[in-house]
Formats: sequence, structure tokens, C-alpha cells
Amino acid sequence: MHDIDTNSEEWRHQCEVRAVLRLRVRSQAGAYDYLEKVKEKRGLNAYNRLKNDCAANGRKATGASMATGVSLTLPWPPSVNHYWRHPTKGKLAGRHLISEKGRAYRKAVAEAVLLQARGIHLDGRLALTIIVQPPDRRRRDLDNVLKGVFDALQHSGLIADDGNIDLLAIVRANPIQGGRLVVHLSDADLARFQWFDLLTIGSDL
Repeated sequence: MHDIDTNSEEWRHQCEVRAVLRLRVRSQAGAYDYLEKVKEKRGLNAYNRLKNDCAANGRKATGASMATGVSLTLPWPPSVNHYWRHPTKGKLAGRHLISEKGRAYRKAVAEAVLLQARGIHLDGRLALTIIVQPPDRRRRDLDNVLKGVFDALQHSGLIADDGNIDLLAIVRANPIQGGRLVVHLSDADLARFQWFDLLTIGSDL
């Protein structure tokens, strides 16, 4: 085994991978900012290599699979009213369209999936847990975050269809600056045994 020259490009790259992974634990936005700075200073090739290696290392660390589940930290979504728009005039009148804010959120979720679960595609029956950390203590309906998140996860390619979600739990946690969602997806059949132990259910389910 040969030592790596600490002045080499490879050493610099490995240091950057470790830096992004450390940042990602504390702040997803911080990791994105770091990647953008690499792209600005060192170019698109260095950026893409760093992003891909961070995603690969993240998968090794989490051991993500349908058995163990996939966990993601996602940015705070726009409300339902801001995610979609409904033109009343012109050629698009009456259509159900993704708004500019909705498209920006789709892009942000796709980037998060690329970093945290790149190459994973879940097409079976799913259980979804969402821990909601709002940006402040204003009153909010929890279900207001669901449709945008479903749409963005499907658009990212992580899930085949949001209609595959058979079990859903959403939990409100303490506020955090900027807000965020902690999402966990797993196999629905495996999750049933864990979830149903916590619930009083009818025998016909």
C-alpha cells in the first residue's frame, strides 16, 4: 500500500469528500454550499466527481436498501397553495400546474436524493415516516407538507409512484431555522409488524 502525496489532487479530493460528509450531518445546505464553491473554483469535473463520491460514501455508511430503509434530510417545502398553480385565463386555464416554487423544490429534492441515495430506486409497497421540523412556531397543518413531498420524491426517481405508499406517519418536532423534513422510506410489509405493535387495530386489516 502506497502513501498518498498530501500535495496531490487525490489527497485534496479525499479531504473534500470527508468535509462534505461532515457538513451533511450538520446541515444539508452547508454541504450544498461547499459543493457549489468547488464548482466555482475548480470546475464542473471536480464538482461532479466530488458529488458522486460523496453519494457513494453515503450509501456505504447507511447501507441503504429496502430491508433497512432509506433516510433523507429534505428542505422545507412550499405550502400546497404555493406548490401548484391553477391558471384561470389563456391557453392553460383550468390546468393543474407546478409553480415556480414547486419546480425549485423538485430540483432541491432531486439534489438531496442524488447526494444521499444516489442510484437507489424503490418500486415496491412502501412505508413512509416524515419528521417535520418547521421553520418557526406558527400554526401549520401537518398534511400541508405531504403532497409536495410525494410529488418531489417521485419526480426525483427515488420512488416509482406515490401511490405505492401503504403506511404513512408524520410527526411534528421542534422548529429549526429554515425548516426541514427527515424522511424514512422502508418496505411496507416489514414495517407493518413494527407499526402495528404500536397501534390498536381491527382484525379485518
